[in-house]
Amino acid sequence: ISFPEMNDGNISGKALLLFLIFITEANDIMQFVFGKIFGKHKILPKVSPNKTWEGFIGGVISTTIIGYYMGFLTPLNSWQLILVSFCISILGFMGDAIISAVKRDFGVKDMGDSIPGHGGFLDRIDSLSTTSSPFFHLIYFLVIV
Repeated sequence: ISFPEMNDGNISGKALLLFLIFITEANDIMQFVFGKIFGKHKILPKVSPNKTWEGFIGGVISTTIIGYYMGFLTPLNSWQLILVSFCISILGFMGDAIISAVKRDFGVKDMGDSIPGHGGFLDRIDSLSTTSSPFFHLIYFLVIV
């Protein structure tokens, strides 16, 4: 995973991929934690009954902050890091909600049980379904173009 225009050695595709995965997973974890601690108001009760507004907002804020401090993995400046991290947190939530809706349509709660309380491995990466493509497009347009 790389952009030919970025082959000057300043940043690698591996570092960008690591940033994306780390921030996307941090978002999932932080939304879960904030939802467990503070969650009172359901955001999507019919699709994903455990998701709360408190978890969503806490996840967005904490993910944006974490992304800012993980910026050494990217060629982005401060405001770009805030924008990209914010977008990842919103899109990650959307990806999780979309996959939850699809699973609900098929009568599947979790895609395995390898991670107690979190489902299986595929449940950990469902947010990546909506963060990966926009992330690399943002990198392209913010850094290369």
